[in-house]
Amino acid sequence: MEDSNTMLEVIFNLFTDHPKLLKIYLDKAIDTLLERDLYLLKKGLHERAISHRLAVYIEWLFGQWFDVDCEYNGDEEHESGRKIIENICIKYSGNNSKKFNCNNCRNEVSVYPDIIVHKRRVNKFNLFIIEVKKVNLSHVLEIEKDIYKLKQYTKSTINNKNKFCYKYGVFIGFYIGDKAKEKSLIKWFKNGEELTID
Repeated sequence: MEDSNTMLEVIFNLFTDHPKLLKIYLDKAIDTLLERDLYLLKKGLHERAISHRLAVYIEWLFGQWFDVDCEYNGDEEHESGRKIIENICIKYSGNNSKKFNCNNCRNEVSVYPDIIVHKRRVNKFNLFIIEVKKVNLSHVLEIEKDIYKLKQYTKSTINNKNKFCYKYGVFIGFYIGDKAKEKSLIKWFKNGEELTID
């Protein structure tokens, strides 16, 4: 068990210290989705269907070391056992509180990222988190909310309370319909800020 944890730590550090390598792997997963599942984008099918297929290809590449999960909201280190982001309702709810699953009586909300690459039951090996949107159909506010979440997830602490410590966050905007073959809109985040990876 100790040897496998040591190996995991080496692999985790390799990816965290070399974001270009991480980008190569993720680009390969996106290319595979566009090659094998373009139909989903051409038909504009649900974001969850697209996220699931992308997660399958990510798991092919990372699954020997990490768990790859969709819509995973567990957080062993939070007292509720759930991933919670504070103030997301205050920032994004307004008249849309039901749309964003916010409770007007609280200033925190349980969130469930589209895809995460991590080790379950610990936050130490939270490698990266992905939010997926169909960009030519998504409301600007929904995209802004996903980017806000990615910034929060990649901060080392959130209000000194929740520590997700995802090393990287990635927003992937897929074009659909006639534009399905166009290059995806991809934004990377680290330490709560947008990051450029060449």
